[in-house]
Formats: sequence, structure tokens, C-alpha cells
Amino acid sequence: MQRKLMFIVAAVLVAWGSCLPATADETADSSVWLLKKCTLVHRNGRHNVLLRALRQMHDPKLKPLFSELVQKHHPVMQIHGVLGLAEIDPDKKIDLALVADIKDSATQAQLVSSAIESDLLTVEQAKQLIGWPGLTEPVKVIVAAYLTSKGQFTDAAILDESLKSDNPAMVGMAAMLKMQLGHSDAIRYLEELQQSNKPNRLQVQAMLMQTAIRYEFDKIAPWAMKLADDPEADRGLDLLALRTAVHFGAKGGGSAWAKQYAAATGAADRIRLAMLAVDLSDKLPPDLYDRLKKDSLPLIQQLGAVGQTIASKQDPTDPILKLLDQNNVLAGKWVMQYANDQPIDKATPILVGVILAAEGEPNPPQFRAQRLENVVLATEMLSEKADNAAAIVHALLEKASMLTQEAMVMGLIRSDADRPDKMIDGYDAWQSDTAASLALLLRAKNTDKLTADQLDRLGLIVRGGAGLQEPLRVQAAWIYVKLTDQDKVTLASVLGK
Repeated sequence: MQRKLMFIVAAVLVAWGSCLPATADETADSSVWLLKKCTLVHRNGRHNVLLRALRQMHDPKLKPLFSELVQKHHPVMQIHGVLGLAEIDPDKKIDLALVADIKDSATQAQLVSSAIESDLLTVEQAKQLIGWPGLTEPVKVIVAAYLTSKGQFTDAAILDESLKSDNPAMVGMAAMLKMQLGHSDAIRYLEELQQSNKPNRLQVQAMLMQTAIRYEFDKIAPWAMKLADDPEADRGLDLLALRTAVHFGAKGGGSAWAKQYAAATGAADRIRLAMLAVDLSDKLPPDLYDRLKKDSLPLIQQLGAVGQTIASKQDPTDPILKLLDQNNVLAGKWVMQYANDQPIDKATPILVGVILAAEGEPNPPQFRAQRLENVVLATEMLSEKADNAAAIVHALLEKASMLTQEAMVMGLIRSDADRPDKMIDGYDAWQSDTAASLALLLRAKNTDKLTADQLDRLGLIVRGGAGLQEPLRVQAAWIYVKLTDQDKVTLASVLGK
């Protein structure tokens, strides 16, 4: 009987406790657990998403955590640790001593690639790195490509050892770099690759052309044109080869495109070729787009109108906005890339159009998730580049529906602008609790003062009561322990110290 009574008392206490407001300790405990999860390897790769969210804080107080990651045996953790330390470094550059400490060649290569991608490796550092005795060939080729793209690499002999490798990717990269440095005879290695039966030949060839476009290695154009013209070329590779050849102005590019378009047997192939023509519209003649404008598909017709306008050196804003109405995922991605490459005064009306098109007519629910992701990116771009971003954001928030509001605030949270929270100053007409929670997180990330009510709401986010995704809860957790002066003890708990 006494034992039964104890169970009843315990049950009552648990039920009563669940109705009580959470204490600061409960939120701190949740914060410790969330931050601890960032340091654990998850089979589904969840740790990558959580660590990227933490790195986005760019907070020097996180140095102990990143330093601990560097000491881990797991390569991905080491990479996140080194990059995290570089991102909070006052000079925003990677520590070469930490690169040297990583002995595994594949991990070192991935780390250096990521540092280059994130602008955390300077040209001077790259020159030091490529001169290291014992530097593995994969890292050497990666650094050589980076320096070549900057016009800071001339010693082609460094690549000779890589040409002897059994790895087709190593040979192909070294050959392409030597060609870029004026050694035209190195093309034989690429021709040998094309004739080989290597199991990963197609992947290597695709990687070479993608790298060439990224780094503007134009000497590869004749080889790419030959692939594009080859009737025996592998399906899929011919389109990338054509893109590469036309991108670098290879002779006959327009004719090769017209030939492929005439041979296209279905709508999917025609759409891919139409997208390619639009993507390269600043390098192709205006009359090429006449055949697109005569196509039976409205999407291709509109792509033709956009491409012809750009090729004619006219303002493409109106046809691009009409293209958004076609509600096509590939076209939407192209619009975002095009806007990103333009001066902000030309990009602004397009980015505003992307936001307005997210949920409005005539767009159906289909592909709404992709359109909302474009809203996130568009808001992020506007906040980082437009001088009048605050006025634009305010005006758009007034018109936006619930999901668009949420996506816009998410874009501001991701933004690297100076004080993106200022863009929602004075605005509180949120149409959902999620939008309100996101707005609070945005403000909390950019200030060191919150009211008691706001701090309580932030604690709710940390504990999962606001319905935000885990990466955002991780950011909220770190902000919370800092605002409550618990960051040092929290890190000690997370790191087991």
C-alpha cells in the first residue's frame, strides 16, 4: 500500500511539474544537451548541419569547442574544428599548423578544399603550403589549381609527379593545369582518358569541366568542343561539354547547340538544352533563340524570350518575372544564380519578384518548398547588398503571407549583413508563432539585451516548444547561455571538463 501510494505521489508530482513554467536550469540543461549533440557523430550526418549552424555564429567564445573538435579522431569533426577556428580568427584565415597536424591525406585534401571554398586560405598561405616537403599529391594539385586561378602559379614541373599517378582524377587535373600554363601537349592525357575504360571516367571528365568553368581555365575549350561534337560521346556528358565549350567561346558552339536541339527527342531534353542556352545567353547570338520561342511548350517559349533579351543586351527583368510564373524548379534556380551575378541595382527587382511569387497567383502548391527556399536566398541577398534593404524588407513583410514571412526572416537569420535585425525594427505583425520565434532569434543573435519575456521565449525555443528546427535551437541555446552568463560552465559540461 505504501509503495502504491509512493507511485501515486510520484505521478501527481510529475503531472504537476509538467504544468509549471520551465526553470532556468531546465533550459540550461537543454542547452548543454543540444551543444553536446554537435560534438557527437551521427550516422545520418546530422552533426554537419548542427556544426554549420554553430559555426555561423562566428563567436570567438566558441573557441574551446572548436579546439576540442580538432583533437577528435573523426575527420569530419577535425575539419569543422579547423574551419570554425578560422572563421572566428580576426584575419579570417586558416591555421596552417593545424593543417600540418592532420596526417590523413584525404582529410587534409578535403580541409584545404573547404578552406579555399570559404575564402579562408590566402594566396600567401597557398604559396607556403605548396612548398611544403612531403605534401601529398592530391593537396598539391588542389592548391596548384587555386593559385593558377589567381595567376600566381608558374612552376608546371611540380605537377609532373601527379601525371604518373594511377588516379585518373589526379592525372586529369594535372594535365588541365599544365594546359592552362601553356603546355598544350598535355591534352594527350585528356584524350587518353576519353579512350580509356576506367570505371570512373565519366565522373572525372565531368569534374574537370566543372572545375574549368569555376576557375576559368579556358585552355580546355578545344577538348570540350571535341567531346560536344562527338556522336559517340556519353549522354549527359555531351551537354556539359557543350556548356564548357560555349562558356569559353569555342568556335562552332552555337552550331553544336542547334544540332543537339534539333536531335532532341523529348520535352525533357529540349528543356535542358533551352536552360543551357539561357545560361549562356551572353555568349550566343540573339537569333539562336527564335527556335525556342516557336516551341510548343510555354516554358521553353519564355526561356527563349529571356535568352534573346539578354543576348540582345536589353533589360531582361520583365521576361524573367514572367519566367517565374512558369513555376519550374530549374528555371527558378537559374533566376537566383542570374540575380546573384548582377549588380544589386539590376538584381533588386528580380529578387523582389522572387519573393512576391512565392505563394501568390498563378503559382499552385506544387514546388512551393523550392519557391520558399528561393525566398530565403533572395532576402539574404537583399539584406547583404541593397542599400535600401530595410525599406524593401518592411514593404514585402506587409504583403507577405505566413510562409513567405517565415522564409524572409530565415533569410535574415542566415545573412552576413551588419545587423540584419535592424531590418525588422518596429515590425511585429507576424502571422504565425513560427515567424515570431524566428524574429526573436534574429534579434537575439544580434544584441546582448533581451527583456525578461523575450528571454523566456528564447528558452522555449531552446527546449523545443516553439517548433523550430534543431539547428536553430542550437543557435538559440548558445545565445541563451551567453545572455545568462552560463557559457563557460556550459562549455565545460559539453566538453567534459
